[in-house]
Amino acid sequence: MKELIQSEWERLLARRVVRNLVIMMGLITFITIYFLTMYDNGQFTSSQNTKLNAVNFPWFVLREVSFYITLLLMPIVTMISVNSEVKTNVYNMVLSRPFKRLSFLMAKWFSLLKLGGILTVGILSISIVAGFLLYDMPSRVFLFQQSEPTTILGGYLYTLQFYGVFYIILIAAILISSCVALWVNNPMLAFLIYILLCGAPVYFTDAFLFMLLPTQSIFISLAESGISSIYGFLAILIIGFGMGTLVRWERYDFK
Repeated sequence: MKELIQSEWERLLARRVVRNLVIMMGLITFITIYFLTMYDNGQFTSSQNTKLNAVNFPWFVLREVSFYITLLLMPIVTMISVNSEVKTNVYNMVLSRPFKRLSFLMAKWFSLLKLGGILTVGILSISIVAGFLLYDMPSRVFLFQQSEPTTILGGYLYTLQFYGVFYIILIAAILISSCVALWVNNPMLAFLIYILLCGAPVYFTDAFLFMLLPTQSIFISLAESGISSIYGFLAILIIGFGMGTLVRWERYDFK
């Protein structure tokens, strides 16, 4: 299984479009940092903002780049990884290797989740360093919708929570994308359906707004007392689309 995962990871990184999208992600991150320092203002929501400092800077860097990751980079990379190999009949040869069919899907998911994790940790690390270099360390940190300030340590723990919830949203995006890619062979149509699945529910309820505006939903969820409903909806998406992918993968005719 280890060799299978390594092979899948190498194939993923060997794709020029994947490398270009990751490089573009890096450029967007640094451009975002530059513009944030120009305006020196971070927005929790469209109507609430705060002054930037060394602790809260990573929150607003992710706020600006999250749209690119969840709606463009990871869905495109996932669909290319799943759809192109199936469409070009590459898996006729791949599946001849002495592994169970499910193992190939697990290796593909693991590679995509690894890439998403590297991107998330990379943005977190860059923004923490940038915040430390560009801003003074505050004596206290105000969280979204919290009347009492927290300590610097509390602010950084909040940052880890913030990025952790974002990664869970990224997992949902990967599973939705992989499911759509298997059921819809045309990559462009699959991408449009993914956007529709993320955007259409917002017209009926704000419960799934986290797929379009992930960081705004994270701010709200972390400010709620008790367990936020966002985790339940994320569980539904992850389990539902994960099962949909498994069913399709086991029954798919790769010939």
